[in-house]
Amino acid sequence: MNRIVTHTSCVYMVSLGHSQHVGKSLKKDFEKLINMRFKKIDILIADTLQAKSLIVREQDKDITRLIEDCKASGYEWENRHKDIISQLPDSKVYHWEDITSHPNYLHYLSSVKEMYFSDDEFKNILNSSIYDYLIKAKILEHEEKLNFDKLPVKLSIDYVLEECAAIYIQAELGHSYLAYPNVVNPAICYILSYKIQAHNPNLLKLIVIDQKKNIERELYDVVN
Repeated sequence: MNRIVTHTSCVYMVSLGHSQHVGKSLKKDFEKLINMRFKKIDILIADTLQAKSLIVREQDKDITRLIEDCKASGYEWENRHKDIISQLPDSKVYHWEDITSHPNYLHYLSSVKEMYFSDDEFKNILNSSIYDYLIKAKILEHEEKLNFDKLPVKLSIDYVLEECAAIYIQAELGHSYLAYPNVVNPAICYILSYKIQAHNPNLLKLIVIDQKKNIERELYDVVN
């Protein structure tokens, strides 16, 4: 039986190009969340954020053009799935630019950047996560160390820090739960655990949806 969380809100993170975020797979995710009886389920499309991921792999591309293309893809995704989205309770769709234009976004971005340089644990967790990503993307060779002067490393750090700042905005919007597909960057978990839930355990409890498993096993509070 699914855990009932009536009268709480959830924000569902969408990564463009993720196989779990299209068609029938997306519908399954939404059905799981609807069955948990959230009062409100919002969607955050990480569309223009994706440009920083793409430029890491395609450094010959124009970043401004990539941002515009990703922005257009985000609205196309929303339009293509509007029938499924309409089934969500009291839902609002946010695009990444809605978050980066929030009045407090630059404050949070500055805070996480300062944390990166002052909090060794956070820095090590973040660096380890981008190392794994760059190895998987075959941008780094195995055993090759991170070179912080290289553009792919700089862009990858910026990507994660920007996502961390966006998490603070979700907390400010008052969402009780945060839903991710399959894998969550450990730096995000660190922010949730030590910077958000440590002060308010009722904000942004994490749901990691793995369609091969029962969602009840994937629902947990980051702070135990």
